[in-house]
Amino acid sequence: MSPLLKSPVTLAIILSAAQLGAATISWQTAQTISGDTDVATTGSKVYAYNFTADTTTATVNGVLFDAGTGKINEGHFSDTIGNITFVAQGNPTLSTAYVISSNSSAFAGTSGSPFNTLSTSYQSILKSALGNDGGSASSKSMLVTLDGLTANQEYMIQFWVNDSRGTPSLSSRVEYVSDTLGTSGSQQLKFNTAGAEGGLGQYIIGTFTADNTSQSFYLNSSNTTQMNALQLRAIPEPSTYAWMGGIGLLGFLALRRRK
Repeated sequence: MSPLLKSPVTLAIILSAAQLGAATISWQTAQTISGDTDVATTGSKVYAYNFTADTTTATVNGVLFDAGTGKINEGHFSDTIGNITFVAQGNPTLSTAYVISSNSSAFAGTSGSPFNTLSTSYQSILKSALGNDGGSASSKSMLVTLDGLTANQEYMIQFWVNDSRGTPSLSSRVEYVSDTLGTSGSQQLKFNTAGAEGGLGQYIIGTFTADNTSQSFYLNSSNTTQMNALQLRAIPEPSTYAWMGGIGLLGFLALRRRK
């Protein structure tokens, strides 16, 4: 073994780097929220959370979103909710950024349409959020890390951004999803596509094959970054891989018997 590799410090750096999720996420174009069938059901659910400050759970299109209970309107640099870690990224330092969890109805607006035409359960996962509202920082990015993954398993991630309040500035509020830190990214999501009371935000779907037990990506914005709900699904279902592997083994044994 190389003397360099014998160094505990060097080995620690290599092991830490190996644990970082560096797989490429293929993101689709963001879609405007419209109804329960927005919630994907492909494959099998790994986990799903709505980021509320209380213990509310909700089932939308057959998918149970667990309560991702966080701190209420309290500035802090990171939050771990279930298998997901959020870390605010400030500019130039973390001293100008913080993660904030809303109360249970901050982003619902009032009785505006089309928000009030959604199912009660769908409204429930869209009316609260967690994000970086980092004061005067020019870049209010947030690092999102998904844990509890299985290497070589294919996954689908879906998350929502929504603010249905009637603030005029909402029409211009956007965030970007990216594998790098900054104020831009590969795909854009709007907080309120109508820019009016009751207007709806967007959701986005991405797929990737895990190369380790975690996967990270950034939400970037010069305004505010936010996430209202997220689900992670295994595609195809893990049992499908086992079934395919079993078929392959049976075929191999059959060939051996014929020889």
